[in-house]
Amino acid sequence: MVLRIVDKNPQWLSFSTQEIDERLGFFQNHFALTGDEVRLITIKAPKLITFPIHKIKLNSFVLKEEMGFSQEEIKQIIISKPSMLYRDQNKILKTFEFLHKTMNIPLEKILRTPEILTCRHKRLMERHLFLEKMERAQYDSRKPNYVALTTLVAGSDSHFSTEIAKSSIQIYNAFLKSL
Repeated sequence: MVLRIVDKNPQWLSFSTQEIDERLGFFQNHFALTGDEVRLITIKAPKLITFPIHKIKLNSFVLKEEMGFSQEEIKQIIISKPSMLYRDQNKILKTFEFLHKTMNIPLEKILRTPEILTCRHKRLMERHLFLEKMERAQYDSRKPNYVALTTLVAGSDSHFSTEIAKSSIQIYNAFLKSL
């Protein structure tokens, strides 16, 4: 585990043991994490522990106050996708607002796939609008032609246009040019 942490974030070596311990304690206290959960997020995102604390607090504030997630839901997001805390808060918020307000995706569904918040807003918007045009923008798993949020933003444009939108890359590219 130590090898992975140092390999992924050599900056760890520039911090004293006491500083690392204080930072780990911050995560444990601020997000009500257990020791095992702190170790898990440390292994998943070693950069998080050495990232400026004020930026982590800002992203935590955005998740809670601007997006409306509860403290327990934020904990769930952090355990699932700890890198969320060092992403640009404006980009995450822009993606969230498009998901929640334009696409009408409820918080509960976003909570199940928090990695969707790290998707580029432009990519999400383009693909959603194309699915709307193709009358395939269906994000409810109980209805036919369901499109999972993760598959909406994953993969190449070619894969998206043929497999998800059931169209062609040429039609998709022409659509993108019309935007």
